[in-house]
Amino acid sequence: MLVKTHGLVDPEVWLNQPQTKWMIYFQKFINSTQESKGFSYCLTKRMAEDLTDYLDENGIRVRYLHSDIEQWKG
Repeated sequence: MLVKTHGLVDPEVWLNQPQTKWMIYFQKFINSTQESKGFSYCLTKRMAEDLTDYLDENGIRVRYLHSDIEQWKG
């Protein structure tokens, strides 16, 4: 049905635990792109910190910035 509707022959499917599903998807997205820089917006400060920790533990250079952190002035 997926092939007929969307024309996808062998779609890549990821199955993960619900609490970490978005983090793993985000990591796969980052790993699939060329080396670049970007922003990710999270709903809460805690989510930003958790995502940063997860990506850092998986070898991705990452930092978070939210209203409790003084911005770098360079």
